[in-house]
Amino acid sequence: MVQNPQFPNSDTKKNFEFNYLDLRNILEEITRPALMVNFIDGRVISTNYLFSELVQIGIIEISGLRIYEIIPAIDLKKINGGEKINVTVSLKNNQTLEVRMSPSFISHAENLLLLIFEEDRKGSIETGNSWEEFAKEQTVVLSKIQELSYTELIAQIIRIGKQITFFDEVVFYLTQEATASLKRFPSASSNFPDQIPAMELNRIKEIDFWEPGKRVLSEIHRAGRLNKFASIVTIPVSGDGRQFGLLIAASRNPNDLKAKIDLLKQFSAWVSTIIVLFEEGQKEGRNLINLSTKVEKLELFFNNSNDCLLLLDWENQILEFNTNFLNLLDYLPIELLNKNVEIIFDNSPLISLLNSKQSPVNELEPQIMEVFDRRGNKKSVFAKISHFASGDDERKIIILKDATKFTELENNLLMLQKNAALGEILAEFSHDVRNIINRLTTGLQLLVKKINPDESALSSIQDMQNECVGMADLMESVLSFSRQNYEKFQTIDLKEMIERIFYRFQKKANQANISLILNSKDIDCLAWIDQRSLERVISNLINNGIEAIGSEGGAVSVNLSNCEKHPGYLLIQIADTGPGIPPEIQSNLYQKFSSGKPEGTGLGLFISQKIIEFHKGWIDLETFPGGTIFNIYIPKEKRGDDQ
Repeated sequence: MVQNPQFPNSDTKKNFEFNYLDLRNILEEITRPALMVNFIDGRVISTNYLFSELVQIGIIEISGLRIYEIIPAIDLKKINGGEKINVTVSLKNNQTLEVRMSPSFISHAENLLLLIFEEDRKGSIETGNSWEEFAKEQTVVLSKIQELSYTELIAQIIRIGKQITFFDEVVFYLTQEATASLKRFPSASSNFPDQIPAMELNRIKEIDFWEPGKRVLSEIHRAGRLNKFASIVTIPVSGDGRQFGLLIAASRNPNDLKAKIDLLKQFSAWVSTIIVLFEEGQKEGRNLINLSTKVEKLELFFNNSNDCLLLLDWENQILEFNTNFLNLLDYLPIELLNKNVEIIFDNSPLISLLNSKQSPVNELEPQIMEVFDRRGNKKSVFAKISHFASGDDERKIIILKDATKFTELENNLLMLQKNAALGEILAEFSHDVRNIINRLTTGLQLLVKKINPDESALSSIQDMQNECVGMADLMESVLSFSRQNYEKFQTIDLKEMIERIFYRFQKKANQANISLILNSKDIDCLAWIDQRSLERVISNLINNGIEAIGSEGGAVSVNLSNCEKHPGYLLIQIADTGPGIPPEIQSNLYQKFSSGKPEGTGLGLFISQKIIEFHKGWIDLETFPGGTIFNIYIPKEKRGDDQ
């Protein structure tokens, strides 16, 4: 979608003419309400569907109007491009809406001004914030309920209702036992009657939403239409077998009322509860200060605890929970309240613990177990259950703590222990096998001297000797890998190390007519490495290069340079003029037991990669018909604060 459409300007095309349909198509690509206006005469040239929907006026009706008929207070002469302006937009049926407007001058030659709008209505504030405010205000009212008179309590209810609905006016019509009418609170209101017939409660038995154009069912709706309200919610309040009255919330701006229905239902239930609690306290003379203190402590415990808390009754119905619990398992409050806990822990051992006949003392011990969040994702948690009271008054608190990091650390520690043990076993095994191979090699050499074999037998013995050499090299690689230790790291001159490696391979290279070439470009070749293990890696790659070229002759070169793309790293490039690596094995080259040689074990490159990664480096390759280049990236020598 086009966020900031670009239009031709007078500098690029003096006689450009804007086609209405083209402008309309461009405006429809803007994801917010938008208008195109002639900033000289104020005529609306084109608009998009979102603006039409915003002001509830058809696109054809808008086009051709003067901008002042839609935004009466706008002054086009004082508008600066790029600023954001708060304006009032006129809607259908004489309604208005507060919005933010962003103007952009598109073409001075054609007098074109683009206006993009953002709704600034209060009702657009996320309902989630309303839930948080509601939860906070419940505690406030409950903590001082004994100090309030009945009138003050109703005033608090109205205040909270206005705060969580963001409506312009909230009133409460209370039943009066001696009369057949409902009395309005607060007493000052020019929009709604002082009293309404009690029969209104019979007409409105559940939360009802009204807006202009809908049928008028009550005195409230009639008053709303006369006073030009854009929306009205009527909320019946009842409890303890009684009808307390009607809550009325009215707004002059259109609102998405149905998005708040769950919040309004909860608000209605809370109002009923708080009135019943107030009246019981008045009748029985209870000391609600103590009750308030207990409630405050429970609220503080729930809301300030770092744990995830869930309060249940004796039938495992959910009574309360804190924010941490909702966040851990990704639930909304409306999905849990007054539901059975099995909807959350259906597949968890927590249910059997809750229903267990064990002593509560035993159930206090925390256990690690798996639970599932709302989306079915498995979570590791520490869980414990606490019981208090008994019988029908029994309460249970489930306390959960996220154990994901603990489980990961435990698994990582176990893996490290296994790897350490495997490394020790591997080192012992490799050492023993290497000794056996050395004895076999020595025995084969003595055998040749003693029996003076014929040409065929000598060839077989030489093949066995070559196999022993290959196995010895492999065991050296395994030993280098298993013995890696940061304590063995030291500053090594890579140029000198590679010269020594070349010296060892010179005879083999000469026999195959292969040149060994080292290029270092006069750079500082010092690196922080475990010499023995990295030497095995480079030796392995040079040997692979020699064997890849074969008897045809060629060259193996090693190039040392500073890596420009990755400062702080040395680049070791080992290249050969062999046939290249076949495409079918390139993707698996560094995997275990993958080899391009018929007699290869497939461990050489796998171990080489692991050794380089241990050095905090990496390896990649370039291969093509006629050659292969292995690129090894190794950190430079540590200096100063890095040591």
